Amino acid sequence: MAKEINYQFRLLYAIGISFVVLGHVGNTTFKFMTDWFPWLSFHLGMFAFASGYFFNEQKASRFFSFIGHKARTLLLPLYLWNFAYAALSFILAKAGFSFAGAVSLRSLFLQPLTEGDAFGLNLGSWFLVPLFLCHLYAAAVRKPFSRLCGGTFFSGSIWRCIPFTVAGIALGIAGIEMARHGFRHGWWLVLLRFMYFVPFYECGILYRLHLEKKDTAPSLLYFSLVLGAQLLVIFIAGDAPVCIPGRMDFAQPAVLSLAGGFLGVAFWLRVARILTPVIGRSRVVAVIGGNTFSIMMHQFLGFFCLKTFFALLHKFTPLCASFSWLQYKNDMWYIFFPKNLSQMAVLYYAAAVLLSLAIARVTDAALACARRRFSR
Repeated sequence: MAKEINYQFRLLYAIGISFVVLGHVGNTTFKFMTDWFPWLSFHLGMFAFASGYFFNEQKASRFFSFIGHKARTLLLPLYLWNFAYAALSFILAKAGFSFAGAVSLRSLFLQPLTEGDAFGLNLGSWFLVPLFLCHLYAAAVRKPFSRLCGGTFFSGSIWRCIPFTVAGIALGIAGIEMARHGFRHGWWLVLLRFMYFVPFYECGILYRLHLEKKDTAPSLLYFSLVLGAQLLVIFIAGDAPVCIPGRMDFAQPAVLSLAGGFLGVAFWLRVARILTPVIGRSRVVAVIGGNTFSIMMHQFLGFFCLKTFFALLHKFTPLCASFSWLQYKNDMWYIFFPKNLSQMAVLYYAAAVLLSLAIARVTDAALACARRRFSR
């Protein structure tokens, strides 16, 4: 049977991954509503929300099968790509790039679980472990209740979901406050990243099961309520809350940080619904929204390839005269804009997306070939 496509959430994924990539370029352009909803305050929360939305309670009831599947689709690729980036890091280090991490047993096997970015250019891979833990948590906490309601705890009243949502929000608040008190290193970082993702993940489950069908308010009223609530958050905080989930760095208290995150998700969720009839079935949206894993994983490699192109122009032509060779070789976060034009950020976005899509296509073809060979 053909798989039913949720075009609104596919567009939401495309919007979210675009915010992630552009945010890593430096948020120098494409600033629509970023004074109200900074991308860093919600874009990874939006991915956790969408993952919760697609949480399958029937599959999760077969706990070990469910967790095994998530390990194969999240943790196994994490390690395989970590080995690939280790090889690339070794080559770059030999070429004099200081940001390339050293290859060791720790960086090969332990750091993918803790920091998640042992070799610099694979920085985006850190999100896989907390996302896996969210799947594990959601399935595990519901398992004891699976027999109470005819085999699933999800049928019936919204009040059967509320305790899980409240517990998830409580974990998120606790995790942010622990991070604000310095518990942000080693295995603490693993735990706190997971705790930050959980409230968004649980709200995604709640939204699909009970709230989506009630989400019928006219857009004018909806946006007025969301923007009014965010204005109150901004007034109390003194600015729109911003965080860096990868480092669990939060400028504002947990309640304000989570409120800003939830409101950012709510805002773009409705924007995606409005735009779905217009561009939701676009092939571009389908390709970007359907390959967020690859884009998240390989975006920094795309940036690096574009900077290498600028480096060659700098070396062999009069173009890109202000390019810094020193920063290029020593600072992974160095972003060069020709003529210092912030609009050039779109080139980094295109490089990250196109290279990631190319890698996804090659790996998908290789996997398909391997399946055909082993199925004979």
